[in-house]
Amino acid sequence: MMGELIRRRGDGLVGKQFAYRLVSPMIGPQTFTVLAGKDGVNAGVEVRDVHGTVTAISTVSPIDPERPPW
Repeated sequence: MMGELIRRRGDGLVGKQFAYRLVSPMIGPQTFTVLAGKDGVNAGVEVRDVHGTVTAISTVSPIDPERPPW
């Protein structure tokens, strides 16, 4: 859902690296919200649970053609 928010509101993910990190568990069925980061969706997004706790964060950066993918 983080990638979908970027696709819908940003420049998309073609030619970019999308990375995410799960920072707090969400156990069982829950309501959550996907929000743009401080600098907009092209800088990344975050997921918050019903209590406002950040549970996942993501970053978007250009792909460096000189850097190998591994």
